[in-house]
Amino acid sequence: MGALIELGYKHRPKELIIFDLPPEEQYWGKPKFPQDRDYEFNWGILKYIHGRIENIHDYRQLDGKRFDCVFMGQVIEHILPDQLHIVLKWIREHLKENGKFIFDTPNRIITRIQSPDKLIDEDHKYEYTPGELEKILNLNGFKVVKKTGILAMPGTFHSKNFNPLEAYETELVNDNPDVSYLFAFECAKA
Repeated sequence: MGALIELGYKHRPKELIIFDLPPEEQYWGKPKFPQDRDYEFNWGILKYIHGRIENIHDYRQLDGKRFDCVFMGQVIEHILPDQLHIVLKWIREHLKENGKFIFDTPNRIITRIQSPDKLIDEDHKYEYTPGELEKILNLNGFKVVKKTGILAMPGTFHSKNFNPLEAYETELVNDNPDVSYLFAFECAKA
């Protein structure tokens, strides 16, 4: 039904479009169910479109679509920084007037402590700090309306010594993205 719904997201769309890499390129391995068809549920239809997010403007089946919400889970860090503005422009143009753009991503303030000489994943193109990404969003016509930290690591943040065990003893969700391993922003068109 889509990760958000399977994880307990309480709202049910009439239509859910999942834009993902082709199945043979998907990051965590081949999907366990076919993604070459639409699925009907009692709440609506689930559709898959496959491609590269940097080329989303090429997918004609999305022309004219307007969305209440665009969610990107752990995607931004996989986009080359000089291509991010293309993706943000497309999202802004395809959001409904009161639509939301919501995403989560690793926080480079913390991942730099964990891995000072390289990014935490070989497929990451760039890991952002919350402040850095907020500036980019503002320059691309978005305003951040809610900031959320995920897995607070204040001990690591203050000591500059990465303690992976801290994640087991901390708040899962909080209001301080700077001291969290991951952060999520809810954005609206500026």
